[in-house]
Amino acid sequence: MQVAERLRRLIPRAFVFALISCVHAAALAQAAVPPELHGWEEWALRGHESHRCPWLVPGMPADDARVCAWPSILELQVDEHGGRFSQRWEASTDTWVPQPGNTENWPEEVTIDGSPAAVVSHKDSPAVRMAPGAHTVAGVFRWARRPETLALPENVGLVAVSIGGTRLLNPQRSDTGIILGAHAIARQDDRVDVRVFRRLDDSAPALLTTEVHLAVAGEAREIRLPSALPAGFQPTAIESALAARLDPDNTLRVQVRPGAFSVTVEARGPSPISEVRLGQRSLPWPDEEVWSFASDDRLRVVAIEGVAAIDPAQADVRQEWRNLPAYRMNPAATLRVVERSRGLSAADSNELQLQRTAWLDFGGKGYTIVDRVTGAMRQGWRLDLEEPYSLRSARTASDEPLLVTAGMTPGLTGVEIRGSLLDLTAVSRLERAGGSMPASGWRTRFTGVSGSLVVAPG
Repeated sequence: MQVAERLRRLIPRAFVFALISCVHAAALAQAAVPPELHGWEEWALRGHESHRCPWLVPGMPADDARVCAWPSILELQVDEHGGRFSQRWEASTDTWVPQPGNTENWPEEVTIDGSPAAVVSHKDSPAVRMAPGAHTVAGVFRWARRPETLALPENVGLVAVSIGGTRLLNPQRSDTGIILGAHAIARQDDRVDVRVFRRLDDSAPALLTTEVHLAVAGEAREIRLPSALPAGFQPTAIESALAARLDPDNTLRVQVRPGAFSVTVEARGPSPISEVRLGQRSLPWPDEEVWSFASDDRLRVVAIEGVAAIDPAQADVRQEWRNLPAYRMNPAATLRVVERSRGLSAADSNELQLQRTAWLDFGGKGYTIVDRVTGAMRQGWRLDLEEPYSLRSARTASDEPLLVTAGMTPGLTGVEIRGSLLDLTAVSRLERAGGSMPASGWRTRFTGVSGSLVVAPG
């Protein structure tokens, strides 16, 4: 322990953060850890073990948003006196794995790979602690009377149920779990209808949002959708109410059950993007997809060619995308992004106004200046104040402080602008009272400037 504590104090914190980043990147991209960091992986990830796990939500997630265990089919055999279950799990790190049952029907004699395992209450559900790797969990239930419903973990999508030795062809699930009561269920053929909507953002890099809408009938099962993303796009996040994953071969796997569901996949592509092809598709992919295109005139002005335009409302595009042009896309088509011009024209410059109030010091040796800058930002996305002025602080209209940083050249101090509508209050100093000085000091043009000077009495 003394050696570990001494090492922890001696090694720079930046090295620890760099090592965590390297291990995290290696877990996601399956890249090798640099040789000089070998042997430090477990130490660097202590307290951050979940960083080895993928996540389903867009953006960088919190630890509880990561998926550290992937379930296979849950085998469940029950009768009037009890039941047995078994299920195979694949864990990315040491993690809690939820089990079927609840406080009323608690799983007993639970084993992991044949060895006894302790079942504890985790997030109000029975769970076992599982080491990394592929493992099989099994257990039994005992009851005096078969319950109508048995609670199941939310992330378990595939369930095979047998009641009294008879397998249910179409197990029914409710919000609380699997239904074990006597129900007359009409057999439905396995069928899935797939509709695909995509949004392509012309940014740097290009962003592709894919929404896969699934209408499922029949038994609970796993479906595979090969070539989920067009060539050249790399997945960054996946969001789904069902258990879903994107394999390295670009196959989308979803554990489905009867009902209507959607899976959203975020991806990034090349920059600048010039053309996109779907390529050949097989069932259950649809013959056509609906693509929406979001241009960014600040980067370039483009036109879409090679695909037919359609009405977004008639194509049932989601409400948030209906202000964008929509196109019909099929495997034989090529969506071409034709560049007309780059950047913004002179008509797309910033439209800013400056209102200044300057206070002369009592000693008459300098000024304290308060500037209010309002208007629309369309390019640049930074405001710099040049010498002899020195920017001391800046706040937004909502009283949020902004970080004042040095400019790209000596003598500049300024702030980064994140929104197109600007309402900024800046405080600066001018440490002399005489001689010539810039009218505003800001490294930008203003459509209107006004000001007032406040001096001491006399």
